[in-house]
Amino acid sequence: MGERANPGSKQRRDPAWLSARTMLAVIAAALLAGSPCVRAQSLTEYQVKAAFLYNFAKFIEWPGDIFATPESPVQICVLGENPFGGDLDHIVQGKSVSGHPVKVRALPRNGQDVRSCQIVFATAPALARLKPALTPSGSRGILIVSENTAGEDTMINFVLENDRVRFEVNNKAAAAAGLKISSKLLALAIRVIE
Repeated sequence: MGERANPGSKQRRDPAWLSARTMLAVIAAALLAGSPCVRAQSLTEYQVKAAFLYNFAKFIEWPGDIFATPESPVQICVLGENPFGGDLDHIVQGKSVSGHPVKVRALPRNGQDVRSCQIVFATAPALARLKPALTPSGSRGILIVSENTAGEDTMINFVLENDRVRFEVNNKAAAAAGLKISSKLLALAIRVIE
């Protein structure tokens, strides 16, 4: 299992890396700027993470049969305590990804019904409860996002680095679930496991 770190100075000068980073920053700022209650200067950790969750959906290629119809929603599911409050709902309101409307849903404590989700955010304790529901076939087509965990089942892991929200990507786990993560998103990760 190979790893690569992305903070090298050579990569930071690469125009593709800069444009992807700039694009995500602009998208996150634009999403949150529309709210009279949320100003870019006062974004909380979970407002930033909520914006990332929505934006991750734009850079993931799901298996072709994962959506029942072309109008089926991309479901971002939260397992366990919801640290986002209403911010995640607000960010995805009226949004779509590749023609699919984006919806937010809370999962039951045991992770039942996880197979209807495309993205699952779970805190570390909730992730442990979800594991029995994630058999190899059961996790197909599900992007699992957590925080402060580097488990083999987590595909994207949020970390705080110098008081900034960053993320690591386990591309090997994503590929095993049938997901293809865009190279633009991989370029923004502070660490990629191949």
